[in-house]
Amino acid sequence: MRGALLALGLISLVLACKPAPSATSDAGAQIPNDATITASATPTAAASVALTGTTADAGGDTEAAKEIVRSWSHALDTHDTAALSPLYAPRVLFYGRDVPRAVVLAAKSRALGPGSTFHQSITSDIAIVRGDNGDMRAAFTKHSGAGKQLDVAARVGIARGDGGALEIVEETDAPTQGRASTIKLAGCHLAAAAAVRDVPAVKKLLADTQREIDAHYSDRSLGGWGPIDEPDGFSASLGVNQPERFENLVLYGVHAGKLTVTVMGEDVALPKEKQEAVAKACL
Repeated sequence: MRGALLALGLISLVLACKPAPSATSDAGAQIPNDATITASATPTAAASVALTGTTADAGGDTEAAKEIVRSWSHALDTHDTAALSPLYAPRVLFYGRDVPRAVVLAAKSRALGPGSTFHQSITSDIAIVRGDNGDMRAAFTKHSGAGKQLDVAARVGIARGDGGALEIVEETDAPTQGRASTIKLAGCHLAAAAAVRDVPAVKKLLADTQREIDAHYSDRSLGGWGPIDEPDGFSASLGVNQPERFENLVLYGVHAGKLTVTVMGEDVALPKEKQEAVAKACL
């Protein structure tokens, strides 16, 4: 009972204090339903695509992987869709979508069909990095487009197929990676907010605060601040919008995939399943 009275006392103190404007942000983006060869039409010469792993060996596979990238680029530049077919694996992560080879080739055929003005060349060195499983990723800058051509950071993933030959298993570029990152972050924001609002202590505090507002403060409302994106995650809060300020009641954030919650200055432990759900959405 004493704890409940203390919480209500604190709520009343917060509501009675002079208040700062609140801010709420929503992040969202949409990956195109059909990525085509012209999906790289955003200027991103200074951008890059992520490469993780170890530098591939200096011979053999490295040179073979570079040759596949050159052959792929040449086939696009010359509109030789027949030459593209044997370069791709049966399934390809194609600009963020896992699709069969036929879908990739159909997109290329549409982009390179009669009247197409598309051209492409590789204007940088091809950097090859090998992952722990032996697959390789090639990063480079491509100068491409239909009509106006732009320099775009691009990446092609290469792996050995069932027959032992190297095949393209991924095709992407910096604009696509940027959209995917934005969508991932938005999903992380939503998952964390849902988990926080489901915490019993948060539910009770917000309900008690709303009753106090309804009874005594017509110029107050519940609201949120953030999320504020940070290098390894983000932070946000729930609280009370007052005429001149925002008062925090609940602070929370996700950093390196871990959600932390503080209610009225006290850290709150979260169930394992809640942490796992947030980590899945954020990592």
